[in-house]
Amino acid sequence: MQEFVKDHQWRHGQLRDQLQQHVVTRLASCPRRPGNVGLIDETSSVKSGTKTPGVQRQYLGCVGKIDNGIVSVHLGVWQRPLQRR
Repeated sequence: MQEFVKDHQWRHGQLRDQLQQHVVTRLASCPRRPGNVGLIDETSSVKSGTKTPGVQRQYLGCVGKIDNGIVSVHLGVWQRPLQRR
C-alpha cells in the first residue's frame, strides 16, 4: 500500500467527488428506518521524513501535542441489518 500511495499521483478532488456520489447513491437505496449511522474517526501517527504525503507539524491526538506526523480521517456508514419477522 505504501508503494502504491508513494508512486502514484492522486486527483484528490475527483476522488472526493466520486466518494461523495457513491455514499449518496448507497444511502438513497437504504430503506427509511432508524439505525443508519455515520461514523467519523480521526487517527494520527507520529511520522518524519518526506516520503509520506500529508506529514507536517500538527496536533496529534496519539501524543497529545503538536508534533511532526500525519492525521487521517475515516468515514464509514453503518446500517442496522433488517430484522426478519
